[in-house]
Amino acid sequence: MTLTAPAMHLEGTPGQRLGVYVATPGTPDYDALLLLDLTAPQPAPRPAEQNPEQSHKPS
Repeated sequence: MTLTAPAMHLEGTPGQRLGVYVATPGTPDYDALLLLDLTAPQPAPRPAEQNPEQSHKPS
């Protein structure tokens, strides 16, 4: 797989960089990267926040 990896130095964080891997759209490498992304674990859904009006049930 052929990817480019631009990196950005992060201000205020000496020695740290943010790297991003990208593939050229329309190439087999791009399609492979999309498929790889689909196999990544998804975060668990967060519980819905309770509406304050619903927390007070009439007695």
